[in-house]
Amino acid sequence: MEVAECVVKRKSIRYFRKKEIEEKLLCEILNAGVAAPSPKNIQPWRFKVVRKGLEKNRVLKSLSFSLEIAKKEWDNKGIIRKDIEEAFESVRIMQMADILIFVFLQIDKNDDKNDGVQWDLMATEKEATYIQAIGACIENMLLRATSLGIGSLWLCDFLYGYNSIIEEIKIELPLMGIVALGYPDKIEEKIPKKERVDLNRLII
Repeated sequence: MEVAECVVKRKSIRYFRKKEIEEKLLCEILNAGVAAPSPKNIQPWRFKVVRKGLEKNRVLKSLSFSLEIAKKEWDNKGIIRKDIEEAFESVRIMQMADILIFVFLQIDKNDDKNDGVQWDLMATEKEATYIQAIGACIENMLLRATSLGIGSLWLCDFLYGYNSIIEEIKIELPLMGIVALGYPDKIEEKIPKKERVDLNRLII
């Protein structure tokens, strides 16, 4: 599949079939991520691959528990948090997926030059460039998965239960995203890709 076709055809998949992804195809997807650009070729990404089993169940159970606590706290205030409700759906998707790729940011805090550039972000200027690289890495993996006929979903709902997930995984690096992989269920054929804003409205 040509790159242009992958870009257009890629969509977020939320329903997966019970079919395992071959190890060699997983490696191709991970290598596509590794091929992404990064500042000074620092390659700040690190991966943890989780398939079905006790580890996956522990992580998702921990995330669900954190969501339940957060939901209860807001419910007691009389506030319905739609974003938390949607996060429970993400847990369902992760449970269905054949593979979860946890993407971490490897950064040397002692190497920050602190050049005084003011960013309207909670990240330093250097961290911001690394975060952009992580985004490129994940996008590369999504596109390669699409080219292989494998569905994918880029997840960030884990942030609601970040601390509990880190405790389960036991990796002391910032967790930047989770990529769920699996072969799309037939129901996905009936779900159109969401429309994008017209380009003319985006150029300023």
